[in-house]
Amino acid sequence: MLEVCRLVRMRFHKTAKGYAKKGYNHQGEHYGFKLHLSIDNDGRICAFIFSDALAHDSRAIPYLVNEHTKVAVGDSGYRSALHKKLNHLLGTVFVVPPHYKQKKQVLTKSQMKLLKRRPKIETVFDYLKQHLHLQSSFPRSIQGYALHYLRILLGYQLLMLGW
Repeated sequence: MLEVCRLVRMRFHKTAKGYAKKGYNHQGEHYGFKLHLSIDNDGRICAFIFSDALAHDSRAIPYLVNEHTKVAVGDSGYRSALHKKLNHLLGTVFVVPPHYKQKKQVLTKSQMKLLKRRPKIETVFDYLKQHLHLQSSFPRSIQGYALHYLRILLGYQLLMLGW
């Protein structure tokens, strides 16, 4: 989640009005956007997409994978019927944690190993938010938000490439 303002100021916030929405996650309610990232094993960004905070995570999958993606690992928010369709079209294998209500959770050792690598994306989000200040309320237009986000993502990518 990328907050554009606090919830108490949501009604008065004009900059992202019509674009930002109130969304929910395990941390509570937020007003703003969602950033969906696809990274490789070295932490470099392969694909990204922004959506409003209310959009379901699985709607971002077609923008994050392509025919070159062989295995995609995500959290439970990316579980959907889209997996079978994209597996058939692109040949991409999706690995997500089993649903907590499943009685029998069948995972291979390689899938478990891949799921243990999933926190890598959380460290990337933490670095973007805490160290590069991705989350900001300073932009004064929707184009300003887009420029700010792109500037931070480009800076991170150059940092990961060793520039």
